[in-house]
Amino acid sequence: MVFSETELLEYGIFDSVIKYTKAVKTQPQLLSFFEIQLYTEDQSGMAYIDERAIDLCRGRLICAKPGQMRSSKLHFKCLYVSLRTQDPVLKELLYSLPDECVVEDVQPLANMFHELLRLDVDTFPAERLLLHSSLTKLLYCLYEQVGGADGGTPEPYARRKEMLAVQQYIRGNLADKLDLHSLAASANLSASYFHKLFCRCFAMTPQEFVLSCRISAAKTMLLEDKNSMAEIAAACGFSSQAYFDFRFKQVVGVSPLQYRRQELSKLRV
Repeated sequence: MVFSETELLEYGIFDSVIKYTKAVKTQPQLLSFFEIQLYTEDQSGMAYIDERAIDLCRGRLICAKPGQMRSSKLHFKCLYVSLRTQDPVLKELLYSLPDECVVEDVQPLANMFHELLRLDVDTFPAERLLLHSSLTKLLYCLYEQVGGADGGTPEPYARRKEMLAVQQYIRGNLADKLDLHSLAASANLSASYFHKLFCRCFAMTPQEFVLSCRISAAKTMLLEDKNSMAEIAAACGFSSQAYFDFRFKQVVGVSPLQYRRQELSKLRV
């Protein structure tokens, strides 16, 4: 995330009873920023995104985006973060979050919000560095739990943890044969259904993810400058050094050897 392109507007705990004593519903607001809210208890109020009503139950997560109309029926209490960003990677991540869903395990996300709240950036300016770190951890936790899930179709979200486990299996077993059928078998699913579910959860095919992990691992090994090309190819699951050279150059734009020389000579001394 590019900090200079990301502005953390507000964060904290919002209690509508404190701000609104007599109102029944807030006025619709056209958002120009991302607004993330987490409800840790059942609420009597309602949220509205583009006039779509959303009940505020325990575990409800709302991720409203720029250009959407937001309003609320009072009253409610929630944890929240509002931010604006021009970083294309972060924007893509935030837009991939569903507008609303219910998370099964509320506490890890709530802990991330409270980690932000514990920082006293006014008294201790150096804690602004931790502020960015805590925000990044929160956004990663959000993406890990619900990123790419379709709020209207609960099945991909419900099985997302299984798909995340497959991703971890892939990262830990790059040298193995990771074809579609073996990955589907590791999740106890048919190959066709596994492929469809993985794509819906992560917006990429299983083989695209395998290749990206293998290339990433190869980059790290190349920078250690002690492994031969053949050793790297085998450790990262490429069938031969020639195939490793071909796929690496196809993805990165240079050969593995060129990448090593290029990256290890960047420091000016």
